[in-house]
Amino acid sequence: MNNMIIRRFVMTILCVLTFSMAYSQAESHVDFMGIPINGSADDFCAELVKKGFILTGNHFTGDVSELTAWVAPNVENGIFYGVHVSFADTYYDLDEAEIVNEFVKTVLRDTYGIEFVEKEPSDPAVLFTYYAISEDGLFVDLIQEVREHDYGIDVDIIDIANARLAGIIKW
Repeated sequence: MNNMIIRRFVMTILCVLTFSMAYSQAESHVDFMGIPINGSADDFCAELVKKGFILTGNHFTGDVSELTAWVAPNVENGIFYGVHVSFADTYYDLDEAEIVNEFVKTVLRDTYGIEFVEKEPSDPAVLFTYYAISEDGLFVDLIQEVREHDYGIDVDIIDIANARLAGIIKW
């Protein structure tokens, strides 16, 4: 009788360990400019500096696909889960902003193999908002907004697995 209980206990432990190992290996993480969105935000920032980005206040300034951008890691509950990119150039003309918006969508589509879906903006200052979810755990939110005297384009690149750990994503 005791042998049977011990066997079941050992088998249960082995199953749990096997499942845990399979789950951790299957869970992939995305990257931004070749830098993994996983690990610590400090490591990510150090890699940005190696790529020529300069720390300016609470964000980094540098070139992203030939456009000047402000880049900041997203951290919640001590977990690094994504990157916020705000394109720094000022677009005074809506047509110019839409051209840049399409360029950014194309770069993201080509880099991550994603297709965007337009969603209805909840904020009246937002002209367009698009999102995409990839099979390998990437969520991208692209927003084109009207600011006081110009237009802006912002992108959030989110690692779904880390966002779940941080409590940002519930699904």
